Amino acid sequence: MSKKSRRKAKYAARRAQIDALVAENEKKAPKKETFTVEFNERPFAGFAREIELVAMREILPAATLQVTVSGKPVTLCTMLPRNAQALIHDDGTIKVALNTRNRSGDPAHDLALVLDRALKAKPGTTIEGLDPRTEAPALTELLDPAEMGTFTLHNNFEFWLDEATERTPEVERAIEESADSIVQMGEVAGHRGAYWADMTHPFLRWVLSEDEEDVLNALARLRAAGKLNVGEGSDFIGAFRACGLVAPVFQLSDEAEIEHLSADLAEPLAQLTEGLQAALKETTPLTDAERRAKAGIVSRQVSLR
Repeated sequence: MSKKSRRKAKYAARRAQIDALVAENEKKAPKKETFTVEFNERPFAGFAREIELVAMREILPAATLQVTVSGKPVTLCTMLPRNAQALIHDDGTIKVALNTRNRSGDPAHDLALVLDRALKAKPGTTIEGLDPRTEAPALTELLDPAEMGTFTLHNNFEFWLDEATERTPEVERAIEESADSIVQMGEVAGHRGAYWADMTHPFLRWVLSEDEEDVLNALARLRAAGKLNVGEGSDFIGAFRACGLVAPVFQLSDEAEIEHLSADLAEPLAQLTEGLQAALKETTPLTDAERRAKAGIVSRQVSLR
């Protein structure tokens, strides 16, 4: 056997010894149990505030929803400082974020897990880095789907603070900076789930609660008929898909006055709502033009998760 062959044989023997030791240690080490989280197509279905929960998780930068969990008041938030999953203030008030980095395929499970931990945590605790692959109660065991409180859209992150926080100049400056860092958004008067956004252009995002396929068909009928708009100068540019809901997106006229959008969009959106409801009731098969319109809508649909 050559010198090179002997080196190879020696290396192979040593490698076999190491592999045997690793295998033996794996047998002795306790196996870490992992919880499998199944994908949930429409996690907040059945909740009275499904639209708001989806919008807060995927679309809105700064919003809160007041709920009661096991008899305790809790503030659900879009997000929290440093991407924390929950804050339990010194006075015991609880804030839980919907939009975090720690996600599974079931947003309802993720929320239930953090709510459960927050209820058990001591005042002054910050919950972060919680692995979503952890067993948790069903969300309906913690939250009554029919009993959900006030939803509020904010223009800064002042809601992060508790009542005991001293409003020093530094704190006030931080609040002002937070307002500058987020996209300005507002609700359209009288239309739940409709939010305008002031970005490079003004936009409207409209979260709909009806079945996804039914909504796509209805939008296709309106698109083919030239009725998919929210007034002069607006243009349907696509749709978001989030937590099983569809949110059509419209680019608005650059001439639109941002400070008046909440009121100015109310009537055009009322007309579109009327057309959409009629299209949702339509049971005839899509025409060729409507099928082409639907294909175009689907191709421009962006999934948020």
